[in-house]
Amino acid sequence: MGIRFRAAPVVEAVIDFRTAPGESLTVEDLDRVRLAEAERYPKIKNKMQFTGMISVGANAVAPEPVQGEQIGYVCTSQDDRQVVQINKNGLTYSELAPYDRWEIFSREAWRLWRLYRNALKPELLTRIGVRFVNRISVPSSDVEIKDYLRTYPEISPDLPQIFNGYFMQVAVPLEQYQAEASIISAIDQGSEGSVSLILDIDCYRDVSLEIESEKFEQEALGALEDLREAKNAVFMASIADETRRLID
Repeated sequence: MGIRFRAAPVVEAVIDFRTAPGESLTVEDLDRVRLAEAERYPKIKNKMQFTGMISVGANAVAPEPVQGEQIGYVCTSQDDRQVVQINKNGLTYSELAPYDRWEIFSREAWRLWRLYRNALKPELLTRIGVRFVNRISVPSSDVEIKDYLRTYPEISPDLPQIFNGYFMQVAVPLEQYQAEASIISAIDQGSEGSVSLILDIDCYRDVSLEIESEKFEQEALGALEDLREAKNAVFMASIADETRRLID
């Protein structure tokens, strides 16, 4: 089910490939991917993971120093619209607005994944994810959420039915697509009284695909297309008629 709107509200689109890396994989190994894409993605930042410990209570001891470990790279295109994260446990590709179409977006994600796979040779693909973050600008600051979204928090009738902000996250199993969906619904109060509604849809499937298998590409691409369909189904189920009028 492909969906194309005149004014698509997508502000970020993400495809995520998670792997079970070999124990000997190092950041230096990731350089093979980073350097191969240096022309397309010239802006480089180290991706760090920080750990530390703080104890509380009567017998608390001094906190341990925070330790940082580089776990990958974040590489960005010259125009800042395309980002690839090269990690020890996989690769994540994202595009920022203006979003064009799935075919172009997924083709680049798959090209980068194949480069990662061939350079680093992970054994298993363990998760595939498709995430789209939508920002729906509404024409008035006096918003009835239910006019625009069908996935939103319900306030007790014993409380005032006006609120200045909200953030809601739910996890929904999608058995039809063999997937899980994490849905975030929120409101963003902008400057000069402007209001946007955020609909963040993350659909993913945990898998155990042997990357050297003859059926790997067929199974992985099939799962990716299923997740696209799942994302579209969640989006269409979550928006109300007023939103359709705004974006169609």
